[in-house]
Amino acid sequence: MSEQMLIDWYSQYFSTLFNYGVQISNNRELVKDCIQEVFITLKLNPHLFCTIQSPKAYLFTVLRRNIIKELKRESVSLDVYSFNAVLDIEPSHESLLIHEQIDLDFKYRLAKALKKLTNRQREAIFLKFYEGLSYQEVAETMQLQDIKSARNLIYKAIKQLKSDFEINGVSMNLYILLSILLLS
Repeated sequence: MSEQMLIDWYSQYFSTLFNYGVQISNNRELVKDCIQEVFITLKLNPHLFCTIQSPKAYLFTVLRRNIIKELKRESVSLDVYSFNAVLDIEPSHESLLIHEQIDLDFKYRLAKALKKLTNRQREAIFLKFYEGLSYQEVAETMQLQDIKSARNLIYKAIKQLKSDFEINGVSMNLYILLSILLLS
């Protein structure tokens, strides 16, 4: 792996990694340090590049591990860890046009339904639908046992959202819900 590729990865993924990291820990300096640690480890261990199939998933996984390790080292209770990314996503121009048509009550109810999800469910939804990771990559990033565990976690989150977000007793269409998640 060339040093230039490492620089390219840093330039390409830093902001995404930072946004993901601050969802795990509000300590921005800790997140920056953990990102630096990821890239220092790669620089010092060039043999790792041979095993990386998906750079984004690999970087997310290692960053998550580093942050949790640091939180444990600092004796920060992981109960404090709160994953809120789905509610804090910056909408694109196209989604702003769509959002203008969505009623405020609708957005309020969706936010309320999202808050009912567990931290792990919100994190899985964020990784799968916002970051576009595969189920395998979600499983690896979140240190789940296997793909089936990732699928089950996401399925239960979607099922919870659908049941919590009903309009006049009729469940909202899954595709509408997912498009809202992707656009919000």
